[in-house]
Amino acid sequence: MSRVTGPEEELAVLRVRRRAGYWVLRKVFEHFLHTELTAMGIAPASWFRRTTARYGRKVFSTLFYTRGKKESKREERLARLRAWAERQHLVAPIPEYMEAAVKLVFEDMAAHDELGWMPPPDEANAIMSVKPKDRVVTDSQMCLDEWWETFHRYSKAAMMLYERAHRAALDVAESARCDARTLARYKLAAMWASNIARSTAPGTPRRSRSIADFHAAEGPATMDRKLLGRILAAALAVWDAGLAALPPAPGPRPI
Repeated sequence: MSRVTGPEEELAVLRVRRRAGYWVLRKVFEHFLHTELTAMGIAPASWFRRTTARYGRKVFSTLFYTRGKKESKREERLARLRAWAERQHLVAPIPEYMEAAVKLVFEDMAAHDELGWMPPPDEANAIMSVKPKDRVVTDSQMCLDEWWETFHRYSKAAMMLYERAHRAALDVAESARCDARTLARYKLAAMWASNIARSTAPGTPRRSRSIADFHAAEGPATMDRKLLGRILAAALAVWDAGLAALPPAPGPRPI
């Protein structure tokens, strides 16, 4: 026996689809927001970016929920948002610029008839079954994903360069004609030299101190001090020569 759907149930389904439609729009808007904030040059790990993003979302929600018959309340609500932005120390012209940008993308959505779109019932239920904080990938999450991508790309390239610098130092160490114990010490010196190259920048006081510590380190009389100097020079030369080819290093990790 088929089930008859009553008007109240149809209305409930419609409400869920409308709410889900808003969250689909929020997904699209969040990508716009991320692109806009990045273009503005606002640092990902800053409170200023998080607050500006919050303001943008509030403007978008106000525009969305004051359509049609409620449009007469729009200016009043936007004025309250501007006051909120001022209390959050968002200085001009950031609020004005963000409000104008959000209005442009909102008008574009309206022109393409996207504001009233509703997902099918099953998809709408799936969207609304998820916690609100998990329904949208926010600007902060996108910033963090981009940071990890930059971090992994830089770390991989830096490790490959480190291995080349270490290999160059080892080649010098292994050229020594000595007993196995002394050779093992040269190999340890090669690792030390490679770590100096990786952890210090050319021409900095930190590198100068590290080089001085390397040369001042005591060792068996059987170790050739000139060979130790060549080991260090080989590691530094390979590392410094490869720095220009490294991808950009990640900045502060977004919170």
